[in-house]
Amino acid sequence: MTLDLRLERWVPAKPARVFDAFTDIDELRSWFTCDPSSTWTFHTWDATVGGQLQVTISGDGYAMEVHGRFVTVERPNRLAYDWDDELVALDFRPQDGGTLIVLHHQRLATDTDVQIRNGGWTHNLGSLAGHLTTAKETRT
Repeated sequence: MTLDLRLERWVPAKPARVFDAFTDIDELRSWFTCDPSSTWTFHTWDATVGGQLQVTISGDGYAMEVHGRFVTVERPNRLAYDWDDELVALDFRPQDGGTLIVLHHQRLATDTDVQIRNGGWTHNLGSLAGHLTTAKETRT
């Protein structure tokens, strides 16, 4: 049996803009960290169906590599990728002038994994909202 995490967050940008923030490796580097104490190094992030991803996550006394591939890339509505043995699926739905992100992180092994992913995604989605707001302000 595996466990799942489902989160919904609204962000102040159109779905295409949010989709791009998740698929452009340079943009990801500016907001995606999971928590302030970890460093994420995006080696490969080929957001095409079958494209590979490789990330190194390091922090106080640890480092780990994550590998995967993109299984769904439907701009601007849906993105899904394998994250080692897990699956991350994101839906981007227009709502109230912005986007409702529906995140479904699947195939988690333990309750602790669910708690860790919940903390990471909560941090990241907050970071994304700030990034989109800052990026919007600098363009206007």
